[in-house]
Amino acid sequence: MVYRCENCKRIFTEERFFLRMRKEKGIILRALQLYDDGFSYGKIQTVLQREKSVNKSTIYRWIKKYSKF
Repeated sequence: MVYRCENCKRIFTEERFFLRMRKEKGIILRALQLYDDGFSYGKIQTVLQREKSVNKSTIYRWIKKYSKF
């Protein structure tokens, strides 16, 4: 997929978004979705623990990195 940033008009590909990430993109996208739905980092961690072990600081870094888009 190809995405365009509404602010800077840069074009991004899905491969570039998740380049060198250790967790699957589905886990990262789920964390971002939960954050957008108003979940705290701790609640996101609890939900994701059912699928994979994810630290709250990792979730924070994902949100910091990907929420710009």
